[in-house]
Amino acid sequence: MSKTTGSVRELLTQAMTKAAKGELSPDEGKMLCNLANQISTSMAVEVKVLELKRRINQVAETFGKLEVH
Repeated sequence: MSKTTGSVRELLTQAMTKAAKGELSPDEGKMLCNLANQISTSMAVEVKVLELKRRINQVAETFGKLEVH
């Protein structure tokens, strides 16, 4: 199975759930804040990639389905 932007965000979301349950140390919580920023950044980048593909008449994947290499 390919790794997609959506699957990476799902892993980050699972880590956030652990933090909400108190299952992470303070240091892990700080790292999680960095991961949350990565979620936001990945979504913004993906929107830009999909928009560019549409502009140049290429097939654009469904949001969250862009392959990660």
